[in-house]
Amino acid sequence: FNVVPLLAASKLGLGPGQVGGLLALGSLLGLGASYPAGVLADRVGRKPIIVPSALLTAFAFLVYCWAPSMTWFGIACVLWGVAAAVNGAAPAAYAADNAQPGMNAAAMSGYRMLSDVGYVIGPILLGMVVDWKGAEVGLIAAAVLVGGVGLLFARFAPEQWRRGG
Repeated sequence: FNVVPLLAASKLGLGPGQVGGLLALGSLLGLGASYPAGVLADRVGRKPIIVPSALLTAFAFLVYCWAPSMTWFGIACVLWGVAAAVNGAAPAAYAADNAQPGMNAAAMSGYRMLSDVGYVIGPILLGMVVDWKGAEVGLIAAAVLVGGVGLLFARFAPEQWRRGG
């Protein structure tokens, strides 16, 4: 995601204020979607939330990549902000749901550690791909990775959530 502002500036000629404003708009809409997404994850299960939000994230990366205008960049910001918000609570709840009795703290800390490793390694790898092949290829690679993980999760992850806990 760290390459998105650079791409907006170089490809679309957007200034820092425009990029920041559109990213903030996406984040604000994402904040508004966070609570309803958590409620929805409790009603329909975790997996039906995790998979579409991963695919929406991948789609948002592609829209960023191919956005022909500021409007499309703004649409990508909204898609990404909502996808990130929707995908916030459901994976954490999934980890807690699948923890062995008495192991919730270990499951949650393991989930958090893996997430944080991704936040450390992801920008480094994305930066290397961008240096090697350019921002568009970097975002396409990120989209393929996130979308692929979403599809693998859809296929192989068990849904053990039950209504009412």
